[in-house]
Amino acid sequence: MSAPFFLGKIIDVIYTNPTEDFGDSLTRLCAGLTCVFLCGAAANSIRVYLMQSSGQSIVNRLRTSLFSSILRQEVAFFDKTRTGELINRLSSDTALLGHSVTENLSDGLRAVAQASVGVGMMFFVSPSLATFVLSVVPPISVLAVIYGRYLRKLSKATQDSLAEATQLAEERIGNIRTIRAFGKEMTEVEKYTSRVDQLLQLARKEALARAGFFGAEQSVLMAMTFVS
Repeated sequence: MSAPFFLGKIIDVIYTNPTEDFGDSLTRLCAGLTCVFLCGAAANSIRVYLMQSSGQSIVNRLRTSLFSSILRQEVAFFDKTRTGELINRLSSDTALLGHSVTENLSDGLRAVAQASVGVGMMFFVSPSLATFVLSVVPPISVLAVIYGRYLRKLSKATQDSLAEATQLAEERIGNIRTIRAFGKEMTEVEKYTSRVDQLLQLARKEALARAGFFGAEQSVLMAMTFVS
C-alpha cells in the first residue's frame, strides 16, 4: 500500500518543480520505492512458502486422521458407503479443505489488512472523497453474501458429483473382468461420461457465478469512479 504513496510523491516532485533541480529528491524517492518493492517481493515469497508448507501439513494430518477414523468405523458403515466415495474424501476433499484453510484464509487476511490501510490513507488524503467512495461497500457486501451462499451450494454439489464419478470408476475398474465378459465397455463408458458431464455442468455454473460476481463488482466500482 505504500507504493502508491511513493508514486504520488514522485509525480508531485516532477510536476511541482518543472524548472528546478529536483534530482536529489527524485533519487531518494525512487530509492525508497525500490526498497518498498524489494521488501514486498521478499515478504510475498516468504508468505507463499509458509502458506504452501502449512497447507500441505494440514492436508497430511487431515488425511491421516480421516483414514484412521474410517478404519475405526463399524462394518455396517462400509456396507452402505462405497469405496470410491471414501477414496474421493481422502483425496480431493482433504485437498480442498486444506486449500480453504490456508490460501483462502491468507488472502482474506491480506485483503482485510490492505483495505484497512487503504481506507486510512484515503481519509488522510481526502475524508469527503473517501466517504463517497466507501458508499460502494454496502451493495458489494450484499452481492458477496448472495454469491457466497450460492457458491457454497455449488461447491458441495460439485464435490458430491466428483465422489459419485470416482465411485463409479472404481467399481467398474474393479470389475473389469465381468464387464469384458458381457461386452459392456461402451455402456460403462457412456455411464461414466454422463457423470463427468454432470460434473462439467456444475463447474461451468461455478465459473459463471464467479464471472457474474466479479463483473458486477467491477461495474459498481467503475460506476462509482465515473460519478466521483
